[in-house]
Order: sequence, then structure tokens, then C-alpha cells
Amino acid sequence: MASLGKLSGTLWKITVAGTAINGLTTTSASFTMETRDTTTKDSAGWREFLGTVKTSAFTAEGLVALDATYGLDELYIAYDTGTPVAIIYTTAESGDIQFSQSAIITQLDSAAADNDNTTFSLSLQGTGAVTKAAVV
Repeated sequence: MASLGKLSGTLWKITVAGTAINGLTTTSASFTMETRDTTTKDSAGWREFLGTVKTSAFTAEGLVALDATYGLDELYIAYDTGTPVAIIYTTAESGDIQFSQSAIITQLDSAAADNDNTTFSLSLQGTGAVTKAAVV
């Protein structure tokens, strides 16, 4: 059943090739559109624009566990090859929306402060069209 009311951020995950990234603490998706200026003398002093190229980007942060099913090691391998991976930004709750796209890992960071958790952060640049669908 689709989620109701205000949605908890805890639900959102990013999967790579069908496997959820383990240890996530934060996820985000960004959809942007470039514009072109279509202002003319008929615009009454107001700028006018039309949309052109769309882009998407996804980010995530999490805790490193070396025994994760899909964690820092697997993310690094995907980064190192430079090959686009199939991702889904989803709650995995039936009836909710999800966004699917091919993406390239453009940045992968890890931090290990003394007496603290070892963390990672991840940036993905979408390539090609985004598909929005209901979670089945």
C-alpha cells in the first residue's frame, strides 16, 4: 500500500543493479532543467524562458561496513570502471513513486575520524532519461 501523509526520509533508498546500497543515512535526488532566453520586445520588460536540457543527480551518505552486501567496495568497483549503473531512487513501498535511471558515479568519498564512524559519500550523475513509475 502506498505511503500516506508526510513521508519519513528513512524510507528512501538507492539501489544499484537491483541491490540496495547498505548503511545509508542520507539520500537525495535533484532534477534540473536548463533554460534559453526567449525575451523579445513584446515581453513587456519581463524575461521569458523556455526549458531545454534536463539533468538529474543523486547523492547518498552512509556508514561503512566492509561486510556489506553492497557497500564501499562495490561502489568503488562501479566507480573505477566508469560504466553507467542502473539505479533506482525508491521507498520500495508498493504504490509509492520511484525514479529509475542509468547513472555514473562521479564522486566517492570515505572519512574515518578518530573514535568515530567510518562514513562514505557518493555522487551519481544521471545519464539518459529518468523513468518515474509506481513501486510494484
